[in-house]
Amino acid sequence: MSAGELEQVLGIITEIVLEDRPDNRICPFAAADGVLQAGPVYKAIKTHGTSQSLLLLAWSNCAPPRVQFFAWLLIQKRIQCRANLKKKSIVEDDNCELCKQALESADHLIFRCPFADNVWTKKGFSVDDALVGLLWDARRPESIAAKQYHVFLLLLFWTILRHTNEVVFQHMEPSFARLGAAFKEAAALWQFRFPSGDRYVVTYWCNDFVSKTGVPVRARTTSSGASASARDREAPWGPACVQPRWRGRGMGVFRWEAKRERWCWRKDAA
Repeated sequence: MSAGELEQVLGIITEIVLEDRPDNRICPFAAADGVLQAGPVYKAIKTHGTSQSLLLLAWSNCAPPRVQFFAWLLIQKRIQCRANLKKKSIVEDDNCELCKQALESADHLIFRCPFADNVWTKKGFSVDDALVGLLWDARRPESIAAKQYHVFLLLLFWTILRHTNEVVFQHMEPSFARLGAAFKEAAALWQFRFPSGDRYVVTYWCNDFVSKTGVPVRARTTSSGASASARDREAPWGPACVQPRWRGRGMGVFRWEAKRERWCWRKDAA
């Protein structure tokens, strides 16, 4: 410490007046009664070095809880990609099993793999330099509605991951058609987590997915084999997939069960 700095410190000390009363201490981790709380301390430790906005986008949305947890792991690059599995000595080879061209990191699995890159490109995104922790700052394509936009991103993340698992564990071939079908099925279920005024965005998600990925929309047929009405054919993926509804048949009805993801016959329903 230099002589000038020492003089400044001594000058500050001489201005301090001690009083015979309890100290007034302020702690951001203490409750109103002054007791230290472990929760805020743990949160501060876990979020150190991570943008608060990213944390809010991972947890403050209408996606299912397991998908929110997946997003939280993805932001921190802790998903079970082969690069992370090799670090844990679970696998010996960390190359991507889809393209066989590069190390399968979180960024490669979601963006860099040619199949995933093609999906993002067809949706209007530019992911050449994208990172899993920074995609939230990417420009939103005009074709995608602003409402529930972050849920759309999580849905696409989730669909790409599930499709990759099908290729790796079930030995299926990569397929845009199968990925599109999985996307629309998940969107049909997730929309009921939205406020009623925001559910219309699912229609645009599915229409946009059809137009840019080339996944065909099949017209629904009735039990007699005839084509559905013109209104039904115009609805993306058929109205049964966009919203649950009752269909009459004889003395019972079919009802779309979201949890089972299928039509269920109910004889006792009026």
